[in-house]
Amino acid sequence: MAYNWLVARKLVQGEPDLTELWTCGGAAWINFANSAVPAIKGMRDVTASVEDFTWWLKTVGLSGSERVDAGDVALGQGFREVCVRVLDHMQAGEQQDHADLAFLNTILFGQREWTEVEQLASGRIVRHGRRSNETVMQALGPVAYSLSETLIQGDPARIRTCAHPDCVLRFYDDSKNGSRRWCSMSHCGNRAKAAAFQERRRSKH
Repeated sequence: MAYNWLVARKLVQGEPDLTELWTCGGAAWINFANSAVPAIKGMRDVTASVEDFTWWLKTVGLSGSERVDAGDVALGQGFREVCVRVLDHMQAGEQQDHADLAFLNTILFGQREWTEVEQLASGRIVRHGRRSNETVMQALGPVAYSLSETLIQGDPARIRTCAHPDCVLRFYDDSKNGSRRWCSMSHCGNRAKAAAFQERRRSKH
């Protein structure tokens, strides 16, 4: 099961407002790590408070629970810091910290999954995978699985930082030729193209 998003909140007349869901990182854990840079594109820190973290978990479809407390927020902040450090180490070609892997394993160990069977009207029996999201640790399961998959199967050379000079968002380049440059073509890519066009126009005069 894949969850690909980055959630942004923008202050509108002093009130937080949901503006867009981004998928620039490609992998859920990279999008979660990207949320640590709220100043970029008017984003707000999604782990700043119980309210924000509850909102984020529900918005991205990880949990419908209202039972989020300060300890859960601390867990989310700690796990996001792990995701950021993992990105740093991967981009630098360095080994991962054992403490960060232990934190990841704690999240993975806290998951509860099972299989159910169902008989359809035709009589055919099908199987469904189920997972619990009763706790915040369980809700963070898809992010943890995403991180573990990248650590095991991902190519560190494919983790990039957006080429726009005003952006620090990172992503996993899964293009065939490995030529992706922007966190999002609709944002930084188009901004860079517009700037280049204006520069060409000025140089002709």
